[in-house]
Amino acid sequence: MAEKTTDKSWSQMYSEGRGKYRVINVLAKRARQINEGFRPVVSAEGLDPMNAAVAELKAEKLIISEIQPKEDGEQEEEEE
Repeated sequence: MAEKTTDKSWSQMYSEGRGKYRVINVLAKRARQINEGFRPVVSAEGLDPMNAAVAELKAEKLIISEIQPKEDGEQEEEEE
């Protein structure tokens, strides 16, 4: 079954309850990236990697996509 993604604000996903674990996983992955040497996209001087990732999320610099199953009535897109 094909899937599609929708972008929602992190606070909306978290408050709905469906995206709590997704938000936490994205934060953990981003914190690991920062710890490995990637630069934060917000001013994070003096912050540890996890707090830098949270700062990026609050500044809406991280996009969290929610994957939803494709509805039966929709046609699949063909790749060229």
